[in-house]
Amino acid sequence: MGRTNGRVGRVLLVLLLGLLILPWGGQRAGADEDGPVLDTRFFRIGALTMGKTVFGGEVTPPTAHDRNDSESPLFGFEGEEPVYPLGQADEIIELIKGAVEPVTWESVRGAELATMDEHLLFARAPKKTLDAVAAYLAERERDALRTLRFEVQAVPLEPGQAPPREPDAIAALLSGADTGPHLALVGLEGQRVSATNGRQLAYLYDFDTNVAEKSTISDPFVNVANLGLLVDFRAEPRGGAKGWLAHAWIRMAGLESLRSVPADEGRRIEVPTFATAELHALVGLDAGRWTLAGANGGWAFYVRAQALSYASRLGAPLAVPAFGQPRGSMQLRMYGVHDLATAPLWSVPDAPHHLMPSAYTPPEPPELREPSPFVSQSSLVDLLRRASGYERWQDPATMEVRNRTMIIRADEGTHGGVAAALAALRRHLVWSFETRVELLNVPAEFAAKLTATPWIEGPLAAALRTARRKGEVETVGQATMSHRRMTRTTSQEGSTRTYLQDYESNLAQDAAIGNPVVQSVFSGLSVDLLGTLTSSGDAAALEVRFTQTHLHDPIRTMQTPLGSIELPEMEVLRARTTLIAPLDKTVALAVAGDGERRRLILLTPRLVADR
Repeated sequence: MGRTNGRVGRVLLVLLLGLLILPWGGQRAGADEDGPVLDTRFFRIGALTMGKTVFGGEVTPPTAHDRNDSESPLFGFEGEEPVYPLGQADEIIELIKGAVEPVTWESVRGAELATMDEHLLFARAPKKTLDAVAAYLAERERDALRTLRFEVQAVPLEPGQAPPREPDAIAALLSGADTGPHLALVGLEGQRVSATNGRQLAYLYDFDTNVAEKSTISDPFVNVANLGLLVDFRAEPRGGAKGWLAHAWIRMAGLESLRSVPADEGRRIEVPTFATAELHALVGLDAGRWTLAGANGGWAFYVRAQALSYASRLGAPLAVPAFGQPRGSMQLRMYGVHDLATAPLWSVPDAPHHLMPSAYTPPEPPELREPSPFVSQSSLVDLLRRASGYERWQDPATMEVRNRTMIIRADEGTHGGVAAALAALRRHLVWSFETRVELLNVPAEFAAKLTATPWIEGPLAAALRTARRKGEVETVGQATMSHRRMTRTTSQEGSTRTYLQDYESNLAQDAAIGNPVVQSVFSGLSVDLLGTLTSSGDAAALEVRFTQTHLHDPIRTMQTPLGSIELPEMEVLRARTTLIAPLDKTVALAVAGDGERRRLILLTPRLVADR
C-alpha cells in the first residue's frame, strides 16, 4: 500500500510539473497535444489607425470680416477627428477574425488576436494563418490608403469662347502657350486635402470712429486677401468602374487694382478690386485623363487624377522568439526599456505663417494626438506575459515596470526568454525616419517629366542630378528631418519679421490714445511631419504640412491719424496632405506655378534603425 501511494504521488508530481512548464505563446507548440503548432507574431497597423486628417482650403479675398467664419476660415482648417478607413484597432481585429480563417480563432485552443496599443496587433496562431493575416493587412492598406496625384490647370478663355471637352481638343488647348496657373497635389484616396499657390496682401479697408464727450479717435482696420490659385479636393473611388468621383473646390483670385481714396477728416482707405473665379464641382475622372470641371469668370478649369501605386513586399515576420522551458532558481533582475516605452515630445511650429487682419481671433487649434511610445509599459508587460505563458508568473515569479524599468523575478530560463524577446522588439520597433524635403524651381517642361511617373528614380533621378549640376534646377529650400513612429516633428528655416500692423484705440472722457499693435510673421520654409510604417515595412505613411513663404521687402506703409502702419505682402506656397511613400524613393508631393517655371516639393523617406 505504501509503495502504491508513493507511485501515485510521483505521477501527480510529474503532471503538476508538466503543467507548470507547458510552453505557451512564443513556443512553436500547440495548446493541445494533438493540436496544430502555434506561432507568435505581431503586426504593424499604425498606417491604418493613423487615420486621414481632413484639411480644408483657404478663403479667397474677403471684402468683409463676415467671410471668415467657422465654415470657411480665412487661413484654412483641419478636422478635429481623422477619418479611420477601417476603424480603430479593435475594429480591425474583428475584420481580420471574420475574413482570415474564422474557424481558427474560434476552435483552435490558444489562438489569439489582441491589440497592443493602437499601433500593434499581437497574434498567436498556426504559421499559415499568420501569413494570411500579413497578406490581408497589406491588401487592406493598398485598398484603403491608395495615393493619388490630383491636378488642376486653369486656362484663360477668350470672350464667347466655349471650353473644349473632347480629349484631343483639350490636349491642344493645354499644350498652348497661354495656359494659366497649374497646381498638383498628392494625397490619399477619400481624404480632403488642400494646397495654395499665391500671395497674401494686407490693406487698410476702414476706420471705426469712437466718440467721447470731449475726444474722438479713428481706429484703423486692416484686412488680408488670399490671392492666387487655391485648391482642395477629395477623390472617392467609383464603384464598379475605374476612376474617381472628385469633389473639387477651386478658387482663383487676382488683384486688378488697389485704390487709395480719401475719407473724412483727412483719412484715407484702400479700395481693392478683385478678379475672382470660384468653382465647386463633383467631377467623374478617368485615370490620367484631363476633364473639364467647369468654367466661369473667363477661365476654364481642367482636372485629372492618377494613382501612385507601388508593389509592396511582405517584410520579414515580426516574430517573438520562443521561450524555453523554466529552469534554474529564481533571480531578481532589472531591464531598462526606456527606448521602447518612452513617449517622445511633440514638436509643433510656433511662428505664424500668415498675415494678421485687425481684431483677428485665430480659431482654436485641433487637439493634438497624444505622443506614444513604441510600446506602452502596460502593453509591454502584457506582451511578455502572453508570449511566455501566464503560468510562468505564478507566485513567486513577478513582473512589473516602474519608470520604464522592468523588474522581474523569475527562473533562469524565463530571464533568457525575456532578454531575447526585448532584443527582438528593439530590432522590429526601435527605428526612426529620416525624411528629406526639398523645394525646387524647375522648367515647366522638366516638371512634367518628373511627375509623369509615380516615383522619381532610375533615369529620371539621373536627369534631375544632371539638371542640378547644369544650374537648370534651383534649390529654393530644403530640410532633413528625423522623426520616430507617430511622432510629430517640425523644421523651420527662415526669419520672423515684426511689423506695426494696427492701433488699438483707447478712449476716455477727455483723452484718446492709440496703442500700437505689433504682429510677427514667418518668412521661410516650414515642414511639419507625422509618420509611421506600413505593415510590410517597405513604405511610410506620412502626414505632411508644408508652408513656404516669402515676405516682400520693403513693406508698404500708409499714414493714419494715429500714425503710420505697415501693410505687408507675402508669397505663399502651402500643402496639407497625407500619402504613402515607398522608402528610399522620391515623390513630387506638389507642383505649382505658371509660365515657364514650376516649383516642386520633393519628399524622400528613409528608414534609420536605432541599434
